[in-house]
Amino acid sequence: MSIQSVPAWKQIQAWHDNQSAVTRKTFGSPFGGQSDFTYSFGDAAANYYSGAAKLAAQAALKRIQAATNAATAAATTSSVNKIA
Repeated sequence: MSIQSVPAWKQIQAWHDNQSAVTRKTFGSPFGGQSDFTYSFGDAAANYYSGAAKLAAQAALKRIQAATNAATAAATTSSVNKIA
């Protein structure tokens, strides 16, 4: 029984194919495909900006409500003082 060795060029080709597959999985296909890795970071960025926008909107709403409540209280106090 003899052991057949794999030629060096086949080993290098197999290594290259394996590295290409890892690169595609990590960074996406050079032809426009998206990998799990890049999708995760893109999704995280979108969630961050969406969350920041939601917090800004909530803060603006609180400021508007506070201003409205202050104006209503001032108007109520002013009308009560005129009646008395």
